[in-house]
Amino acid sequence: MEEVESEKSDYSGSEVEGESEEEDEVKGTVRVGSAVVGADSDDDLDSDGNGDDEEEEEEDAGGEEGNDPSASSGMSGEKRAPRDRQEEKKMSKMKKEALAYRQKLASRGVIYLSRVPPFMKPNKLRQLLSSYGDITRLFLQEEDASVRKRRKHGGGNGSKQFVEGWIEYSEKDTAKQVARALNNNRIGGKKGDFYYDDLWNLKV
Repeated sequence: MEEVESEKSDYSGSEVEGESEEEDEVKGTVRVGSAVVGADSDDDLDSDGNGDDEEEEEEDAGGEEGNDPSASSGMSGEKRAPRDRQEEKKMSKMKKEALAYRQKLASRGVIYLSRVPPFMKPNKLRQLLSSYGDITRLFLQEEDASVRKRRKHGGGNGSKQFVEGWIEYSEKDTAKQVARALNNNRIGGKKGDFYYDDLWNLKV
């Protein structure tokens, strides 16, 4: 009788332990000796794992915001807007100045000087013709170097001479009037001047 009761008690005890282990497994707990490893430890692991994932997601989100080209382009667009306006103003001002300069060029008149009196320099020519109007530009073409060399070799004057030239007046009407008035006329000036008897050869 004693042996039967002990077997029953062992059997009942094993069933109780089995049921408790099943209940613990259902609840997510496992008994290890007297210690219990269960849902709390799993929650800690899950919480740690989820925390790392959240930090990685925040870092990814931060990286995407930092590398977002639309955001940077928006800021740069706001900064470039005033510069673009200034550049447009500069361009419009330059265009106006260029247009005004073209109009001035179109209103100017040029006289062609087919023969330059011997040894007459640009400054002297300007002095003689500036009394008739505003001269904007003046150009004289030098003679060929070989001609000067031959003249100097033959004992002539070795100073620089000019063969033709162009005189630009600020107004076309002025240039026409000067050419008509002076062409084929004597240069004049004071009697005895070096160019007194030379003739103007001018045409528009």
